[in-house]
This record gives sequence, structure tokens and C-alpha cells, in this order.
Amino acid sequence: MLHRCFFLLLSLLPLPLFAQIQGLVKLEDGAPAFGAHVFIHELNRVYSTDAQGKFADASVKTGHYHLHVTFLSYKSADVHIELPLREPLVITLEAGDLELQKVVIEDFGTKSVLNDQSQNIQVLQQEDLQKNTGQTFVTALERVPGVQALNTGIGISKPAIRGLGFNRVVVSENGIKQEGQQWGGDHGLEIDGNDVERVEVIKGPTAIIYGSDAITGAINIRPGLPPARNTWSASVLGRFNSVNDLWGQSAAFSVNKNNFWLKARFSTQDYADYKVPADSFVYNSFVLPIENQRIKNTAGRERNASLTAGYSFAKGYTSLRFTYFDQKSGMFPGAHGIPQAYSLQDDGSARNIEFPAQHVKHYKILWNTNIQAGRKNWLEWDAGVQFNDRAELSNPDNHGFGPAIHSNTELAFQLFTASLATRFHHEVNERVSLVYGASGQWQQNRSSGFAFLIPDFRSWQAGAFAYGKWVAKPEKAFLNGGLRVDAGGIQADERATPFYLNSGSQISGYLRSPHIRKVFGNVSGTLGYSMILRKKHNIKINLGTSYRMPTAPEMTANGIHHGTFRHEQGDSTLRPERGIQFDLYYGRKGSKWEMYVSPFFNYFLKYIFLDPTSSFSPLPEGGLIYRYDQADGIHTGLEYYVDYHIIENLHLGTQGQWVYTYNLESGYNFPFIPPASGRINLEYTIKPRKKKNIRIETGLQGRWAAPQVFTARNELSTPGYILLDASITLEAEVRKQQFRLSVSGNNLINTRYYSHVNRWRYLGLPEPGRNFSVSLQFLFGGSIKSK
Repeated sequence: MLHRCFFLLLSLLPLPLFAQIQGLVKLEDGAPAFGAHVFIHELNRVYSTDAQGKFADASVKTGHYHLHVTFLSYKSADVHIELPLREPLVITLEAGDLELQKVVIEDFGTKSVLNDQSQNIQVLQQEDLQKNTGQTFVTALERVPGVQALNTGIGISKPAIRGLGFNRVVVSENGIKQEGQQWGGDHGLEIDGNDVERVEVIKGPTAIIYGSDAITGAINIRPGLPPARNTWSASVLGRFNSVNDLWGQSAAFSVNKNNFWLKARFSTQDYADYKVPADSFVYNSFVLPIENQRIKNTAGRERNASLTAGYSFAKGYTSLRFTYFDQKSGMFPGAHGIPQAYSLQDDGSARNIEFPAQHVKHYKILWNTNIQAGRKNWLEWDAGVQFNDRAELSNPDNHGFGPAIHSNTELAFQLFTASLATRFHHEVNERVSLVYGASGQWQQNRSSGFAFLIPDFRSWQAGAFAYGKWVAKPEKAFLNGGLRVDAGGIQADERATPFYLNSGSQISGYLRSPHIRKVFGNVSGTLGYSMILRKKHNIKINLGTSYRMPTAPEMTANGIHHGTFRHEQGDSTLRPERGIQFDLYYGRKGSKWEMYVSPFFNYFLKYIFLDPTSSFSPLPEGGLIYRYDQADGIHTGLEYYVDYHIIENLHLGTQGQWVYTYNLESGYNFPFIPPASGRINLEYTIKPRKKKNIRIETGLQGRWAAPQVFTARNELSTPGYILLDASITLEAEVRKQQFRLSVSGNNLINTRYYSHVNRWRYLGLPEPGRNFSVSLQFLFGGSIKSK
């Protein structure tokens, strides 16, 4: 029924004729590339080349198309074609020794390769993400310089780009921004890491495309490629982590029958209290026990599912996707009030989840469509609805003369979000490409529970943009830029806490949060230039302005947030945050090595931050008050990456990042900024000559972080550390079925260290100890008969 509606819509557009697309993919030595993948972006179709390296499709209409060709151990190719073909299509792939190769950006403005864009962009495929030995999607992204995970224990993390996270980084899936109370640091990103097949990390000002929250960057989760026509595939993954006795499983199935395709996945993981190399910790000069070297009540479980259905027709494609994320995890008892020795005693089980705890459920429906409109234009639209249901659970404490509390729900937030985005791509000619877009979002939040943190609120955002790319010199110089107009509003309800003289009478309440009704607006822009010299040097310059309106929690919060161990207080007078941002990038590639360095400098006006004040909360065991404030400030730093192949199969790499902030009004640094950090890795690949279907990768890695002494007033400093990791991975193919076995060890020396951006740093809790991880994955598939 759905595809019939689209055929009716397509009937309103010009109907071009069908054309045959056929081509040959070969290697540098002339041999056919058997099993190469040819992807047509506009139709979301994938073809696998046969033993002669050929592919063909007679159901494609005339027009302009982008082909992306990939083959194992070879550089990917980006080809633009016009149907009908005037000459035979032959694509030759070049051998690739280095890890960062020519990668096509699918959704960033106009479609282009990395060197064409002035932004600093990196792409991770599913095989890159599966090298992650952690248990969240965000920890896998730390392989990208400039990306850090903001953790709360293990299994709960959110991304930060260039030291800034939460509402300054946009996480987008299939064109729709992820909305799940991202202002809170005590719960993670509601995305199944096993279900992510391709992700783009864009660093720097990206508000033009992704909206006002993308101040320091965006994490763009792209749709996974559908199966090739009339094929099916399946995979099974199992994982074990020793540091918290995690057992995880994930199973996936996909099928394509005559361009109708279906993909499904179910993932689960259960884990115990995590282990640390310590028997005690120090809080406020008190030495408290860590029994059995486990952080009590940090166990949890996770259940995730997804289902995607799609159809590729002659002039485009459409898909409908449903995802479900369910996580329940315990919270360290010391996060609720002052840690007491009796509450930290061993309860006899490392896997039970007791109070305090949190439970997060996230439902999401996404609808994505791409339709050709003329020979060189296409129209995209993305629609989505999300419902985030989150609760913090604890045993209630009855104070004073108020009525007795009979619920274990301390805080509950139910956030509904509806989003819509559309983009029109127009290729003026071979050198000029334009994209016009608009987006809108509406939210409603309901708050409940026997405690208070934020009130009920409603918010909306709308924006429109124009973005373009001009090829000043083919394959040498590119200019891109754009403008965006944004508007938004917030309406929050008043909330007061009643006072009781005795058990039967109530007097006037204490105003916790006033009624708020605000409307904001702004215009922002960006201009960038990318230059390629002698095919080895790449220089990028990007200048942009950014804008972010204050969020409802920043203006209305007023209560103890036990998940982050502090009393948070908003300010209803906050004004929008604006910035002037400058990025510079220099990259160079040799035959056996490549490198890049990317410094940045941002000047923020009215930068909003959570300030650790010297005032104590009037609420029981509330600790210090952390108040949302704003000030002009500087945010600067750099990232670097170097990779050198000593011999063909042995390479040495290093990467790192440094961020520095400065509050121009107080003379201190801004809080919660990670220290300088990096990693050095040595990897060796074994490819047995007699058994070409086997590949073995071994690696040794050192991770380091400098001491963080550039802190805000009343913020703890954190010592530095050095960690040692090792890994080995075996990949093999037997009868066209593949399997991958990975064994790794993290923190092999069992070092006791602290992470400055872990929320439990302020309780004096150390990071996880030595961890051994084992994962085994099977991949299989085949063909199905077609009528």
C-alpha cells in the first residue's frame, strides 16, 4: 500500500525512460574484482559483481547518478554517471595500504568525498566499530581524534567532540536528531551499537546542516546498505567482558526480494558490578570500603530491537524503521546522599539491581524517502517520532509533616518528540552543487515522581538553510558555504513545593521553578575552502558562526540530581549562546604514511555552563549547588593523527587531542573539560599466502592522559595516567561464510586511575580495572529465487 502511494506521487513528476546500467569493476592489474559492492545512492541499491567483475540492472531510469564502489583492501571509488551511457563503464580500483582512504560523504550538504569538504570529517564502518572492546556505541567513537566518551561508570556514556557534549553535539540517525534527555550526564545514548553500520563524525561548526545544537560537531549515523537484490544475509555475535562479567548477544537478518528489503536485529547484554583495582576510596577525607574490589550496584541489563522495511523503485527509495532501546542499571549507593560504609557492604550478589536504579526505554519510528526530480536533482525527506521514558528509582525518605510517599519513582521524565526535515539537491552544472533544506521539531516533556528536578515543558524549533559547493579547480580547489535561519520557543510550567505545619495543614509552597515562555531567533553562516596540492597535501579552512538557544533544563532545573551527585539550579534569564568559530586542517599523504593536524579557535558570547558554586543546597544531603550561568569565553585546541607503514603489514600510528577553555569574566577555566590525551598503537597483519581466506591482526596500544589542572573554581583536578592494551583478531572465510574472533585486553597493568569526565570522579571512584574481552561473530548469506 505504501509504495502505491509513492507511485501516485511520482506520477506528478516527469517520467523519463528506462535505461540499462551495466559496468565492469577491475583491479589495477586488470583482474576482475569479484564480489565488489556497487552502491547507487539515489536508489539505495547495492550490486555485487560476478566472477567477471560485471554488474547490470535494466530497471534504472535515465538521469544523473552517484556510484560508490568498495572492495576489500582497495580504495573506494566515487563515480558520477549519466544514463543512458555513451560509452562502456569501466571502474578501476587502486590498492590501498593506509586506513584513511577516499570515503564518500553521503549526507553532508552536497554529496562529495572527504577532500572536497572544508569540514574535518571522518567515517567509521561497522568493522571499525566492532573493534571496540567497550560495551557502548560512544566508546567505539573514541578511535576518532577529538571524540571523548563522557562516562558514568561502565555502560553509560555520551559523546563529546572537542571537549563539549550534551546539547552542543548533535547525534543524528537517518537524518533525525536523537532526542533522549541528552542534557543529563547520568544516562547513555539510547542507540544499540551493534545496529550501527556506518557513521560520520563531523568536527567543527555544523549548525548549517544539522541545526543550532551542532556547535562543536555532529555524529551522523547513516542507514546501513540494504542487501543486494534477491539475496539474504544473517549474522550472530557473542561477547564477554571480564571486568563486569558481561555476556552480550546480537542477531541480525536481512533479505531483498525484487528491491523490497527487510532488516531486523535483536541485541541483549547483562553485566555485573564492575571491578576496580582498589579496596577503598576517599570521599571528603573519609576512607570508605570497596568490598571485593567491585563498585556496588553498578550491574545492569539491556534489551534492544530494530526492524527496517524498504522499497527501491525506479526513481528513488523509501524506508520505514522502528527501534526499541531498554536499559535498566543500578546506581552506586553513594550517589544518593553522603556515602555510608553500611550502604557499601556486600549484598551477596554482583548481578542484582537494587535501589537506587534507573530505567530507560526509548521508542523511535523513522521514515526516509529519496525521490529523483529531474535528471540531476533529487528530493529527500526524513520524518520521525520518538518517545523517551526514563525513571530514577529509590526508596523514599519521608521528611516533616507531609503525606507519606508510597512510590519508588523518585524522578520520571516522559519526552515526546516529532521531527521533520527535507532537502532538495540541485546540481547546476559539473562545478556547482546546491542544497536547500528546512526542518522542524516539537517536544513535550512530562515530569513526575516524589522529587523534583525540572517541570513540564513544551518546546519547538524550526530552521531553513541553503548550502552549496563550487569546484574552483577540478580535483584541486573547492569552496563551500551556506546560511541558516533558526527560530525556537520554550514554554515551561510553574512548579512549587508545598510546606506543611503539621500532618493536616498546608501553607504556601516554595517556588522551585517559575512559569517561562520564551521565543528565540538567529541567523548563522559558514564559509570554507579546501585546496589539494600535488595530490598529497590537503589544506582546509573553515569559518562559521554558531547559535544555541538555552534548553528547558538550563532555565528551569532546581533540585538534587542524584545521578550526577549534585544540586542543579537553572536560570530563567539565560540568553542564547553565540559563537564565532575558526577551523584549520592540514593533511599530507605519502606512499607509506599519512598525517593530519587540525587546530581550532572558538570565541563564544554568553556561553552557558554548569558552574560549581560555593553554596550548599538547603535540601538534605544535597551537596554543593551547581548553577547554570553564562559568560564570554574562549574554546581552543587541536587534534592530530599520524600513521606510518614500516613494512607492508606493520604500521605504527599515533593520535591525540588537546582542548583549552577560558572564562573571560571570571579568569578561570570552564568546568568539565577533558585533559590532553592520546594513544600510540602498533599493528601487524598476517596474511598467509597459501590460505588467502584468512587474515590475522595483532595490536599493541598505549593510552595516556595528561593531568587536568585547568579547572573551574571549586572543580577537582585529576591526575594523568598511562594504560597498556593488546588485541588479536582472526578473520576467515569458509565456503563463502565468514567468521571473526577477537580477543583483547585493556588496562593490562591494572592501573588505578581517574577520568576527569566521569561523573563519579567527584565521589573519588576509580576507573575500571583490567579487562579481557572476547567476541565471536558469524556471517552467512545466499541468494533467493526471483520470479
